[in-house]
Amino acid sequence: MSSLRKIKTKTGEGWRIEIVLNGVRESVFLGKTNKKAAETIQSRVDQIQSCNLAGLSYPADVSQWLGTIGDDLHEKMPTVHEPV
Repeated sequence: MSSLRKIKTKTGEGWRIEIVLNGVRESVFLGKTNKKAAETIQSRVDQIQSCNLAGLSYPADVSQWLGTIGDDLHEKMPTVHEPV
């Protein structure tokens, strides 16, 4: 449902997740992180989006993960983790 892209920035390279929400392309810039971490975040974003589209509650592990992510990442994902 989302795509993960490695991008070049002024200070090096970083990762960006691209998501389509309600027909609008959104992106979450993850910044400098390793590929495995970026893939993990992408997987969680996909799980959240699937639950939102189906009108389901988040699984316990996803809810727990949302409670542990830092404020920076949390602020970058407002449209992703709010129910549609």
